[in-house]
Amino acid sequence: MNSHTLSVLEYDKIKDIVIRFSASEPGRAVVAGLVPVVEREVVERLLSETRECMQLLAGGESLPLDGIKDIGQQIEKLQ
Repeated sequence: MNSHTLSVLEYDKIKDIVIRFSASEPGRAVVAGLVPVVEREVVERLLSETRECMQLLAGGESLPLDGIKDIGQQIEKLQ
């Protein structure tokens, strides 16, 4: 996807909104690096994962995201 299309779609503004809802610094970093997917198979898999998550949430399940810690430094030390 070219930069003009991303600009028209205000992709950076959407990412900024999602970043504000991210529960951890690693999550914010992942969102900041996201780029649109154009491969059909990947899009279908990601949509399937999204549907599954939405079904869990609609069924009253919650996502245990509060307590996520950034362990990046510890992993770097182990390597």
